[in-house]
Amino acid sequence: MERILKIALEAELRAQNIIDEAEREKQRCADSIAAADKVLDEYMQRAQDRVAEYEKQESARAEAEKGKEKKRLENRLSRLDMLYQQSVNKWVDTLYRSITEKQ
Repeated sequence: MERILKIALEAELRAQNIIDEAEREKQRCADSIAAADKVLDEYMQRAQDRVAEYEKQESARAEAEKGKEKKRLENRLSRLDMLYQQSVNKWVDTLYRSITEKQ
């Protein structure tokens, strides 16, 4: 009887050791998952920060390009207006003569 109790006690101790080891492994896995989640969160935050910085840079670049294009178009319009002012009378005269000479 004493031998049976000793075997049962040893089995109980081994079972408890297995349970304790399993709990430690479970905690290690939970810690590992938490660390991986933290790394993922940090990575996502850095990626979002980079995207925001890229958007800011691209917006500034686009605004600069827009300003250059606007200035270029203003110069072209000014040149076109100057050419119009220089030639409008000649064009009107040419059209007038063209119309009146055919009649």
